[in-house]
Amino acid sequence: MNLLNKYCLTIIFSVTVFSVAAQSGKYAGSLQKLIGHTYTNEKKIAGFSTYQYRQGDVISDLADANTMTLDLFVKKNAAAIIYSQLTDTVSRTYTIVDVIEVKNIPTGWEVRSADCQQGQAEGEILIALVKTQNKAYMTIVKKAWRCNRDKLRFEAIQPKGIKCINEGFGE
Repeated sequence: MNLLNKYCLTIIFSVTVFSVAAQSGKYAGSLQKLIGHTYTNEKKIAGFSTYQYRQGDVISDLADANTMTLDLFVKKNAAAIIYSQLTDTVSRTYTIVDVIEVKNIPTGWEVRSADCQQGQAEGEILIALVKTQNKAYMTIVKKAWRCNRDKLRFEAIQPKGIKCINEGFGE
């Protein structure tokens, strides 16, 4: 490969990485600074000492070398959703690629991740701020985001038609 081609590929790669990074963090609020940080234990991420770890989900195919995860943290009336990608398979190091910070969550509402769907569509990873309800599915949704696994970022979506499984209902 000649020098000009290498130079062009370097520029294209740099612009692509910058574009992805520039789009991440749109919903991160005060947690924006965590994007790009690495960790090996999701329950001990620097900057989350005041949050309680609630749940974690693998959102990529288990056979995929670039494992992607979502982790949900809560404190008082706030929540944070961390979107990470495995970047070092030897040390099992993950890099935070995007964050959602939800503040001022009203009493009776909660953030749900990876157990929501919109209409009959399956396969998308949705995060939603839902009203807690005493039924199998929570269907009153105030805000929602989708995890774009191709672009490694969260995107806001309309909450219409979203329902989240109420895991503890009926037990």
